Amino acid sequence: EGEPMPAGTLFISSNDGIGGSFILGDRIYNGPLGTGMTIGHIQLNPEGELCRCGKRGCLTTYVGADALLEASGLGAYARAHGRDAAVCELRRRWQAGEEPAHGAVERAIRYVRVAIEIALTLLVADCVIVGGYLATCIDEILAVENGFSSLGVEGVTAFRPAALGPDAAVLGGLMRMRGALIDHAAELMRGEPLDAATLLQDTL
Repeated sequence: EGEPMPAGTLFISSNDGIGGSFILGDRIYNGPLGTGMTIGHIQLNPEGELCRCGKRGCLTTYVGADALLEASGLGAYARAHGRDAAVCELRRRWQAGEEPAHGAVERAIRYVRVAIEIALTLLVADCVIVGGYLATCIDEILAVENGFSSLGVEGVTAFRPAALGPDAAVLGGLMRMRGALIDHAAELMRGEPLDAATLLQDTL
């Protein structure tokens, strides 16, 4: 509050797989196919695990919650106790230095850093917001030694966790739909349906 709106914001979500969006001013850029900024499918290892998109070694195959839990030896724990409980246990094991959780999380942090570097090379955003379980790892992401003194432009690019917590992406989507419903209340009262393009009216 009281801060100027960033000219370009890169948002990364990590609740399930790894998603993202780029907000140009106050509008979300989706591109002509509606799939802009799918940062989870940046390919980091062409010989890595097969991703559901058909490529190998996408970011989400290393950093998506389910993939990371499996790599950390917590797949069965997640199936028995739920993903949220498993992520909490993963954080405990990582901080305690327990393997294989510690190594899997450290690799995930390093790969997230690389993916952000790639995205910022293309977009030069002045704000990066990280949501989901990765929001607690911003300091570690920034501290990765990867041949760069800083991510983005030092003194310009801000990094912050999502203010709405792990549900930021869901709440943001609901807010967008709420805005569209309010803007088109008259059409709805006349019984006219709203198509997807109308619900996504604030995107580019």
